[in-house]
Amino acid sequence: MPVPEPVRPVGVPEGAVWNEEERVWEVVSLEEGHRQGESRTYRADGTLAQIRRFAGGRLEGAFTSYHPGGDVSRQGTFANGELAGAFVALACDGRMSEPLRVCCVPENAWELRAQYLRGRPIYERFFDRRGQPLLDSGAPRPATPSGVPADADFDEFSGRWMAGRFNEVGHPQGTFRFWSAAGALVEERDFRDGLAVEERRYAADGTVIESHGWMERDGRGARHGAYFRRFDAGANPYADARVREERGAYDQGRPCGLWTLHDAQGAVLHQRELGRVVEPADLPRSPALQDDPGAGEPAAAWDAQARALAGEHRVREALAAAARAAAARRDGAALQALLDRSTLPLGRAARAERAQPLAGAGTTATAALDALAGGADAAAAFRALAGVLDPGTRAALDFADVSVLLAPGDAKAHLTRALVRIEHGDDRGARADADVVAAADPAAARSLRVQLAQRFPVFDFWPAREPLRDDPEVPAQQPEQSLEAIRHVVQVYATRLHRRRAEIQARLATAGRDGETPPWLPPELRSTLLLRGPIPLRRFDVTVPMESETGETEMIEVHVDEDLPPEKLAGATVAELLEQARGEWSALTWLCWSCGLTRVELPDRLAPPPSFTAAVARAVGRCFAAHDKVLTGGVRARMQGIPSFTWEGIDLDQLPNHLAAVAAAEYLELRSMFLWLALDDSVSPFQDDLREA
Repeated sequence: MPVPEPVRPVGVPEGAVWNEEERVWEVVSLEEGHRQGESRTYRADGTLAQIRRFAGGRLEGAFTSYHPGGDVSRQGTFANGELAGAFVALACDGRMSEPLRVCCVPENAWELRAQYLRGRPIYERFFDRRGQPLLDSGAPRPATPSGVPADADFDEFSGRWMAGRFNEVGHPQGTFRFWSAAGALVEERDFRDGLAVEERRYAADGTVIESHGWMERDGRGARHGAYFRRFDAGANPYADARVREERGAYDQGRPCGLWTLHDAQGAVLHQRELGRVVEPADLPRSPALQDDPGAGEPAAAWDAQARALAGEHRVREALAAAARAAAARRDGAALQALLDRSTLPLGRAARAERAQPLAGAGTTATAALDALAGGADAAAAFRALAGVLDPGTRAALDFADVSVLLAPGDAKAHLTRALVRIEHGDDRGARADADVVAAADPAAARSLRVQLAQRFPVFDFWPAREPLRDDPEVPAQQPEQSLEAIRHVVQVYATRLHRRRAEIQARLATAGRDGETPPWLPPELRSTLLLRGPIPLRRFDVTVPMESETGETEMIEVHVDEDLPPEKLAGATVAELLEQARGEWSALTWLCWSCGLTRVELPDRLAPPPSFTAAVARAVGRCFAAHDKVLTGGVRARMQGIPSFTWEGIDLDQLPNHLAAVAAAEYLELRSMFLWLALDDSVSPFQDDLREA
């Protein structure tokens, strides 16, 4: 219901329109629906509130606001709808005066002067009735020290004086200088078109102690261009105690190019070529991150790749390739020597400090390589690199191995490698890493061992693990599919499992475990279910009946995809292959159980157990509960009274989301099989309408 317009008070022009959003009367022209030109606003009592201007519907140009008594309350300028440049707020006597600021105004303040840049205040200063500057506390501002310009402003928060010039639209322009409270020059910043382009810091004696270029992009700034820093012995971050100066360059905050370290007399003590930075979009295509090092023995091939990259000033990638060589030969000595020659030679504490940001959630591969070149602890940098790459790649495993080579016994390095090894199907290696982790972090080791148990399942007859109880109140159900259809689907599952097993075996052979049959490998099914070999897997569309919400039956087209092409297998990690295999094995074993079998074999008759209906209901409920755990933390399942369950020894509510997702995928596979088995008009567990969670 529209809000009624108030009665126009005396003094408000006839052409004024009530502006409900601002609660004022406004006189302004409209062009194509936008306010244009001068605008005058009046309060509900008829007093003039503000004179301002619009251009294309946006505030533009000078404005003046007034106290109810008619005195000026504010003056400033808008540029493109935002405050820009100088701004002044004035107090006045009387109860109805407008405050200088929404909050935190000193009692003795009479005037507020500010400078705005793109709608944000750069600084705000209070003055009393006599024009004397005040601090935010209301105390008088300190007297301007000798050597500081008379028009400099004092920032109470930083305790510094500042002087600089703003252009006509309120952007800082030229050099801004900052002095200590006592008047010593401490910093200078150069601005161009409102953006900082260079900064310098000064020592007490007036000499430069740090200078660097600066670049702002997308609202963020970073060091850019030539860099210089001087420090005393107490602040020297380098391993060589003689170093007093560092000179180098940055590319948007990332160290690059030639860096030189100097003693107190300026003599060069060390120099390092850090090369050019690598862009995040280009790094995945780097030769250093590929699985194939090239022709020849792997370590020698990676060494050659490292030399080629270094020759192109791609130092970061060269270090990564050298790390791959170290992983191939299981010896970090040559890599450590290269790191000593190629990265900034920081002291131990500084190396650890520079690596610390890599432990954050937002770490990237380029950040890890930048930190490495800049002297960060190499084991931590390679550990971070392994952690952000696709864990199923050989590169991730190599960098995890190198982290352990450089820091043997380090629990964090072994934890990272264990997680990567799980993705490569190396349960034995992951368990060995877990043993090392246990000494320093028993809780992390326990979590790791639980994950190992969940990721490497035992492929026995799963229905025997969880006996079912019949619910006498639930009508008994029977499988609706024919024996012939069931035998076909058993062989579909067997063929898919056969392909996954073959792919995992190929990966094991590549990893040097040829001929090994680990206990978690999906079973060999050719001798029991695939006597004539794997069967062709189909893809087809079919029309099936579906009951609508109104109870009417309509025909819909569904897609059936039983196939498992080689490219899909090749794109999965070993851990992913095992996750998918466990879902299909679960479906296969319960399908055999539904025929009355107690082991996996081709059924020759249908003799469903009495608890068949309970099995269907439990699979459907657990599928919902597992997916809801991932999506809502289990809220909807609890509201609907769907019970939780134990999965691989852990209650569903206690599972981290990445493992709950594995359970959800397993039960989706099982539910799809049971729905197919129980619905006479379905054609395959692999039809898309049955596989929608």
